Amino acid sequence: MRLLERVNTTVLIWPLLLILIVILLWKSNAARKSRPAVTAKSVSTAPPAPPDLYGGRKLSEDIALLSENMDIIRDYFATRHLTIRSGPVTLSDKGLEIRDETDAKSIFSKIYPQLKIMLVARGPLTPYDIQAVALDTAKQNFISMLSAEELGTLKQTAYKNGLTLDSLYIIFGIMLRDAVLKERKIQIDSLSARDPNIKK
Repeated sequence: MRLLERVNTTVLIWPLLLILIVILLWKSNAARKSRPAVTAKSVSTAPPAPPDLYGGRKLSEDIALLSENMDIIRDYFATRHLTIRSGPVTLSDKGLEIRDETDAKSIFSKIYPQLKIMLVARGPLTPYDIQAVALDTAKQNFISMLSAEELGTLKQTAYKNGLTLDSLYIIFGIMLRDAVLKERKIQIDSLSARDPNIKK
C-alpha cells in the first residue's frame, strides 16, 4: 500500500489550510508596511481611506474562496479510496465492500424516490450533468433521509474503515446516477465520451 494512501486526510488538509492562512497574513503585513508614515503635515481631519490590501476584493471574499477550495480538497481525499475516477466515477473494490457491508442497496431503494425527485427538479439533461447532480444531491441529502438504525450502521462502518460518515455519500450518489441513467435508457459508458476531463 502506498504511503499516501495510509496518510489520514486531516493530516494533509490542515497543513494546506495553515499555508493559505500564512499567505493571507503575509499579504496583509506587506500592505501594512508599504503605508506612508504619519507626520504632522499628513494628518487631516477626514478619516483616511482604508488601504486596498486585496486588489479591490474583500477579505471575506478571499476566505469564502479559500473555504470552497478546502471543501473540494477535503471531498477528494475523503472519497478517493471508495472510487475509481478514470471515466465515469465508479466504486473501487473498497467502495463495493462498504456498499455490501452496510446493505446500502436496500437503504438506497427506500430513499431513491425522494432523491430522484430532487435530482429531476434540478433538470440535468446530459449524462455528465446527471452524474454531477446525482453526486451533489446525495451529498446534500442522504444523511437526513436515514433512519436511526441505518445511520448507526453507516457510522459504525465509516468509523471501522477510517472514513467520515459524509464521505459515504459517494456510494449513494453513484447508485442514484446509475438508476436515473438506466431509467432514461442511457448507457453509463456514454459518460466517458462526454466527460471533458477524459482525453482520447
